Amino acid sequence: MEENPIPRFGVSGFVELINQVLEFSCSAVEIEGEVASFKVNQGKWVFFDLKDEEASVGCFMPVYQLRTPIEDGMKLVVRAQPKVTKWGKFSVTVQNYRPLGEGSLRKSFQLLHAKLEKEGIFATERKRSLPQIPARIGVISSTQAAGYADFIKIV
Repeated sequence: MEENPIPRFGVSGFVELINQVLEFSCSAVEIEGEVASFKVNQGKWVFFDLKDEEASVGCFMPVYQLRTPIEDGMKLVVRAQPKVTKWGKFSVTVQNYRPLGEGSLRKSFQLLHAKLEKEGIFATERKRSLPQIPARIGVISSTQAAGYADFIKIV
């Protein structure tokens, strides 16, 4: 018989344990990053990602906590509580936040956009008109993918 058996959990019990460990070790943290994929869902919930050059974390908060406008590309510091949802997704619940200005990812996007615009990439004379009804449709997918099966079924 083993002296120190490896603990065994059900999925919900394991997620609960992880959340208890997170709450005990860091009940609140401050995270600084750049906002991406900002959206308000059903007029009640705010979702966005905080990113830097190497990582991203999902953020969630009720819409009533939205004191100042947030938009993609803003740099924020959020005070949040980390958790794992019952679906196994790691995220942070935002308790409050403060804007820090425009993020570096947004600045680099704007620099690239300005460079390409100077090269004439976005010029209206370069744009091609689209046909009313396409003559050909291409699908780039695995033949085993659900999207491919949907495409074949619908078209």
